[in-house]
Amino acid sequence: METKAEWAPWEFYKIYTHPFVGKDEGLHLFSFPDSHLERVLFYRKYSTYSTNRSFRIVHGQDLTINWIDENWNGMDLFGTDDVFFVLMPELASDEIKKYIKQHGPFSKTIIMSFTGEQDWFLELKKVTNSSVLVRAPKFWEGHQLLELLMLFYDLELTYEAEQFILESLPFETAPLMAQLNLIKIYFPKEGQVLGQKDIEILVSRQKLDFFHLATHFGKKQLEQFYSKLVNYDGDFEEFFRFMEGHLLKLYDPSYAQKKGRPSKYDKEILDHSRLWNRQEILDNLLFFGDLWIRTKGYDASVLDSLRLCYLKTL
Repeated sequence: METKAEWAPWEFYKIYTHPFVGKDEGLHLFSFPDSHLERVLFYRKYSTYSTNRSFRIVHGQDLTINWIDENWNGMDLFGTDDVFFVLMPELASDEIKKYIKQHGPFSKTIIMSFTGEQDWFLELKKVTNSSVLVRAPKFWEGHQLLELLMLFYDLELTYEAEQFILESLPFETAPLMAQLNLIKIYFPKEGQVLGQKDIEILVSRQKLDFFHLATHFGKKQLEQFYSKLVNYDGDFEEFFRFMEGHLLKLYDPSYAQKKGRPSKYDKEILDHSRLWNRQEILDNLLFFGDLWIRTKGYDASVLDSLRLCYLKTL
């Protein structure tokens, strides 16, 4: 495998073969941004790979000095050629971490798979035979991440369908995998290319585009504004806070007038502020402030209030 400081997940997937391949005695480290990508990039590879070497799994929190001496220092009676795979090594005790750092890399093949925590991973690199860091996807790499997960589930989607999923869900591995898994259950046939219309009914709307909604609201396109809210499955707290700030800017857009180079959002604030009178803005400011307080208190009636607003627009 090419030596590199860090890998994008899809790059790693293309060139990585298997944890056993090319691994001699000693410590070999892998670091993944989360346990879901670890599953996609790691587990599926070794579960389908044939090897004559035995594979033994141990959790980091279960490691003890006696166990390490008996299994990793060549003191076992039968001299086995086992490969040891340590899950969540970051959960090992401080005593164990110190011992491994002082006595590594050991006489057996040991693979440690980290998920998220990197401090000890970076420390252990000094006494390891090899280390691979897989970085988290950047926020603009949505399609690359989604297409990697589609390979995992043997799914084919049109670009339009991919974009619909990315616009509907948070940019996180877990909800994207859950969504693709659901789609795979409904469309198990391999080689079928699915479009947006095929999957729309299955996709859970868990993400709000704050600025897109603010545009609808500012233009008084309230039917579109509230229809998106009543079909949203996620947490409203952050959005209601955003709306409070947005309404304050509509109430007093002077900050945008003073800017030498106003942004697109600033220009919309100036344009939309002319469509509202101050009392309307104050009424909505009180309304969204109340919704925010109720959301923090887990008040189930918040959605009823939004539905009522939506019905009034029809």
